[in-house]
Amino acid sequence: SVVRLRPGRAVRSDPLAGPPAVGSTVCKTGRMSGTTCGPVLAVTPTAIIARVKVVWGDSGSPLRDAKGRIIAITSRADSARMPADQRRAFQQFVGSMTGISRTVAALFVRADAIVADLRSTVGFRANL
Repeated sequence: SVVRLRPGRAVRSDPLAGPPAVGSTVCKTGRMSGTTCGPVLAVTPTAIIARVKVVWGDSGSPLRDAKGRIIAITSRADSARMPADQRRAFQQFVGSMTGISRTVAALFVRADAIVADLRSTVGFRANL
């Protein structure tokens, strides 16, 4: 889809923030799994890895810090932290989604990285 804005018009957004420290608790509100929280495991220049339950249909949902600011957007399970054996990886992921086993780490795209990319490509402005 395409969103067309009139020049000079602002789009209101929830507050954005940079990434939290490793170990901080973050929460995701997904369309399918609702609100789930967990610890930040790692932060990279473009992503936040957190042990937060994510299921099919949650992609695109916001990840928020303790102050409720959007810090990232839900992307996918963190395949780098999954078993190499595809069968075991599938079992672990399905177990995580159904609550049978420990939650699989998920990858979230950092909001500040998205804003920086939009600024450099289309002149997008946002307050962080």
